[in-house]
Amino acid sequence: MYQEQIIRIASDLAGYEPGEADMIRKAVSKKKRDLMDKHRSQFTDGAMARGLSREVCEAIWGDIEFFARYGFNKAHAADYAKVTCQTAFLKAHYPVEYLTAMLSVERDNTEKVRRYFAEAKNLGIDVGPPDINTSGLDFTIEDGGERPLIRFGLGAIKNAGAAALMTIIEEREANGPFKSLQELCKRVDLKRVGKRPLEYMAKGRVFDAWGTPVQFVDALDRIVNFSSSEHATASTGQMSLFGGASSAPAIKVAVDLLHDPKQIKPAIKHKELLEWEKEALGVHVSEHPLERPLSLLQPRTNATIGDIDANWNGKQVRLAGMISTLRTLTTKKGDPMAFATLEDLEGKMDLVLFPRTWQACRDNVAVDQVMLVTGKVQVKGEDINLIVDRVETNLEIAQDADATRRPAAPAPKPAAAEPAPVMKTAVPPKANGNGNGNGNGHNHISPPPPPTFVAEPKPVFQQAATPEVEVAGGNFVPPPPPNFDDDSEARPITSPAPAAPPVMSNGNGAVAEAPPQKPLVSPAPMRPSNGVHKTVIVEVRPVGNWQEACRRALRKVNEYEGDDGLTIVISGQKLKMDFPNGRTRSCPELLETLRTIPGIAKVHSR
Repeated sequence: MYQEQIIRIASDLAGYEPGEADMIRKAVSKKKRDLMDKHRSQFTDGAMARGLSREVCEAIWGDIEFFARYGFNKAHAADYAKVTCQTAFLKAHYPVEYLTAMLSVERDNTEKVRRYFAEAKNLGIDVGPPDINTSGLDFTIEDGGERPLIRFGLGAIKNAGAAALMTIIEEREANGPFKSLQELCKRVDLKRVGKRPLEYMAKGRVFDAWGTPVQFVDALDRIVNFSSSEHATASTGQMSLFGGASSAPAIKVAVDLLHDPKQIKPAIKHKELLEWEKEALGVHVSEHPLERPLSLLQPRTNATIGDIDANWNGKQVRLAGMISTLRTLTTKKGDPMAFATLEDLEGKMDLVLFPRTWQACRDNVAVDQVMLVTGKVQVKGEDINLIVDRVETNLEIAQDADATRRPAAPAPKPAAAEPAPVMKTAVPPKANGNGNGNGNGHNHISPPPPPTFVAEPKPVFQQAATPEVEVAGGNFVPPPPPNFDDDSEARPITSPAPAAPPVMSNGNGAVAEAPPQKPLVSPAPMRPSNGVHKTVIVEVRPVGNWQEACRRALRKVNEYEGDDGLTIVISGQKLKMDFPNGRTRSCPELLETLRTIPGIAKVHSR
């Protein structure tokens, strides 16, 4: 629908003259509410006089008002469509050139620079920091390497005006690249450039070919004074006794200008250097401070902040990121809670930590803390936040668990001639009075049944004594929220129960201890069998790689040993897989973990 069609509608349905109907078009295009209200009654009366009912008239006028939100005339819409197609073509076939042009156009708009920079990263296009000898005022393309590189423009550096930067660029274009810092000082009067622009150029890594940002920030006064004195001497016609030909003075100057980084106090941490770069350029170009820790946690997430929108409302997600802000307060009942902001490589999200969750994790949550956060997405109007259920802050444990967590191969069948050694279950052996607790060495051990399910090492479980506890390794697992399936018999424990290591018997009385294995997941308690069994029902969406979702669900339920059954259902299909005989153990911890697997539509038990 176009603005011209509004003129036709008013003329044909309500008897407007074309010139008078154009007033409705103006009211729509300019979003003038008073003028639209005036024409509403005139339009309705005219249309009803031509035989239309009031309900139809109101419906048509409602469509016209809705169109006023973002309506174009036909020529404008055609131009937009053409530009959209041209832009899509350029981005698809010439992505490097397209993004370079967009970065140059928006170099003064930090938010758009971040957006296009992130898009370049997503497309696998390298963006290099600005360089004193290769960067222009705008972003440029360098083709000297294995693949094209977008070079950051000097004009995008904060607090560095175009006039000051052109002083350097014009000298370089006239007389060639600068071979050293001393040559830059002699060819360009850096006092004219200014100390503040030079500081931000150093923080933005413009001078990395000659030294580190720390060296240059420390040497700013010396550099400016040296350059100023060189140009003052040249302007008065004074000459060096050696005519500047000797290399000895240059070596002495180099030592005086840039000091050894180890001698500069206070020492600057790597993270602070990255923040310098963001302060100067608006983005982290060389490296994002979250890249290293998030790369360890990424396999344990099912979404990024950039993925979350209104369609995720009510869904359980697991995100990895860094706490950038944290605010605590007290509820009306006097219970402490907190609000925080989680940041990853793609954006930010507000977190809500209600009293129960905050009580469990408050000692391990702080600003700049990198963590895994599990919770439910909540959408209120245009605001999207996460109601946090669980926080994990121990990255080393997370890394070790993910590095070790792989499907185990089925155990080989024992040979007929010699029985294979069989492991005991991880239960403390009974004492026999001799102090070693292992009997007389002739214990009868029944071999386990052959495996029928891909197994992973299982944690040790025991009954919990308190409703909210800390899990070993610094991870906190608060009780599930009220919307989870109620199973109060199972709760996370403070630490795994000490258990005897698996014992191997060789049939002649000798017993060897197998090396103990660390639990790979947060321990979940073992529930004694009481004859009443449940069935865990997992519904999988029949889209995407649904087979992988099934496999991940099977691996996960095997981590919870018990007498309950399992049923996997493909949503909307007549496909169902039943595992009735003691496949798993139904508990809130398992149900919540299954909900975080991509492709899982619903999890419940009965």
